[in-house]
Amino acid sequence: GMAQTDGEAIERGWSNMNPVATSTREMGPGSRRDILDDHFGDWNWHKVSNLGPLLLKKLKAILECHQHAVDLRDFEEVIPSLSLSTWRKMVEEWEDDLSRPNPFEIQASGKFCLYMIQYVISNFLCYSCYPGICQTGALPA
Repeated sequence: GMAQTDGEAIERGWSNMNPVATSTREMGPGSRRDILDDHFGDWNWHKVSNLGPLLLKKLKAILECHQHAVDLRDFEEVIPSLSLSTWRKMVEEWEDDLSRPNPFEIQASGKFCLYMIQYVISNFLCYSCYPGICQTGALPA
């Protein structure tokens, strides 16, 4: 099927031959053909000799893809189903109409600064270390 064809593959070889063209411009047709044949043969040899590492890289990517799918499934199991279905609906609506709000961008209300983030983290750490002494408060205005 055409869906699996890499139609640009032949062009990659020609792009590497561009520097050779200036060298062979003034050669006769037989010499030019021999030089181009040698260079394309070298190109094919490099391509075939690198086929093993390329296939290994693609195999590792397949295994990583499977691991990512398992990780996603595990992650989705701990998210409440209502939140997950709402998120999926937001993503699908955004994919259908890009003028809708992007669910991947953080929509912060108000202004946050480094001081406020440090304040929240320090209150959380203090409260988790000394729950009877520290009390978490509201964010500073």
